[in-house]
Order: sequence, then C-alpha cells, then structure tokens
Amino acid sequence: MPNSIDLVNVHLVALGFTEIEAAAYTFLVRESPATGYRVAQAIGRTAANCYKALESLEARGAVMSEEGETRNYRSVPPDELLRSLEMVFTKHRAQVAQLFKRVRPDLADDRVYQLRTPTQVYERCRAILDSARHVVLLDVFALPLAELRESVERAIARGVKVAMMVYEPTALSKAEVVLNHQASIVRARWPGQWVNLSADSAAQVHSLMSPDGSEVLHATWSASAFLAHLYQSGLLGEMSASVVRNAIRAGMSQPEIMRHLKSLDKFEHADTPAFAMLTSPSLRPARPRGR
Repeated sequence: MPNSIDLVNVHLVALGFTEIEAAAYTFLVRESPATGYRVAQAIGRTAANCYKALESLEARGAVMSEEGETRNYRSVPPDELLRSLEMVFTKHRAQVAQLFKRVRPDLADDRVYQLRTPTQVYERCRAILDSARHVVLLDVFALPLAELRESVERAIARGVKVAMMVYEPTALSKAEVVLNHQASIVRARWPGQWVNLSADSAAQVHSLMSPDGSEVLHATWSASAFLAHLYQSGLLGEMSASVVRNAIRAGMSQPEIMRHLKSLDKFEHADTPAFAMLTSPSLRPARPRGR
C-alpha cells in the first residue's frame, strides 16, 4: 500500500508537478534546509536533473533558496503552496472561461458521443441542466439524483419545468415526480445506477453506472435535436403510463386519473428553439463542409 509521501507525490503530479519536482518538494517539507546535492541523493535522482527541478520549483514559488558558500533550499509551507496553486488555477480558469465565450460552438453537431467516467456523466448533465430554459425530463435512480439535485433545484428556481421518473419515493419541491409503476422490478432488472436526461429538445444524456456509481457501464451524450425530442416524447409517454397504472392501482376514478394526467401537459415541448430549428429548414444552422 502506498505511504503518505507517495500519495502526496501522486496528487502533486496531478496538480502539474513533474515526478522529480514532487519528490524534491516533499523531501524538503520533511528536511529543510538542504542542498540540491542532498536532495538528489535522498530522492535517488541525478544532481543535474534535481537542480533543474529545484529551479523550476523556485520559479513557481514552491521553494526558497539561500545564497552562501553553498545554496540551501527550503520548502514553502504546504498550506501556502496550496493557496498559491488555488489562486493560480482560479485566475486561469476565469481567463479561459472568458476566452471560450469567443469560441463559437458547432451547432450542427448531431453525433452521439461516448462518456467514459462518472465525472463526465455528471458534468455533462449539470451543463445541460444549467443551460435549460424551458423543459427538463429525467429518468433517474437515487444515487445520480443525489449528485444532480442542486443543479435540478437551480433549474426549477429559474422557472424551468422539471419532471422526473423515479424508482423510490422521492420529493422535490415544484417538480413533477412520477414513481415508476414497476419500480422494484426495474431496480432488480437493472442492478446499477442510471440517469437519463433531456432538456429543451436540445441535448440528452443516457448512462448506466455500476451499483456504487464508481464506474460507467454505458453512457452517451448527443446534442441532436431530433434524438433529444424523440427521447423526451417517449419518456413523457412512459411517465403518463405510470401515472395511469399507479392511479388505477390506487382505485382512483376516471376524472381523478384525467386530472393527474393533465399535470403532465405542461411538459409538452414543441415550442422550444431546438424543435423549431429541427422542423423549419430556414432556421437550421449550416452544416460545415466535409461532413
């Protein structure tokens, strides 16, 4: 099992350090000050490569050096280093976000893409939820809903109409929540965690993850208005069927069933910009040449 130092080095590399920079810095955290030669001996690297790493660390503010007959290096305290790294990341993140606003998206991209990690799945779902303006429909198990709940609530707060098919009793203020009429059967048949999401007839995610949510088994994303609209229509029909079956099971009268079904009428979504673009040739974006 890796020790704490090894794990620290792994995370420092993930933050942009080279392996030798990470090893040199963590050594100096434990034993400062030290000469470059001493650091090189301790971490098992050549002196020349170690001195280059120390120069790089000094340039990025991770170590300090003391001039004298011999040059000694001291690590900047980890808390200071991490705050500095966070500030640099935040600064560059803001700059990149502004620059990306100048990059025009390819609106004609109707391909279907694979998503490989749970992080990709959730970030794509959050992006769709954050950009939704009209209607969001979800077909979702409990664990993914917990991950996405804040994004769903933000969409509702903006006035987006949200309907969800769920498989365990669930409450979400101002959302239309439908318990699947075969919830226990579906959970047994699909031993995992899924989230299927579509918004504004504009984009969709379909994903099935492992039971603990740590691994993607199948997941796709597409910005195809045609596929998104078809899926939303199909999911709305499935929700309606569950409403009817649950109502019949509960012994409701026909007028009561009709009232429950009417609550789903507001999720019809044939008036969204994506659907208008889909059905009106004059509104469709030009497809780039070569496709």
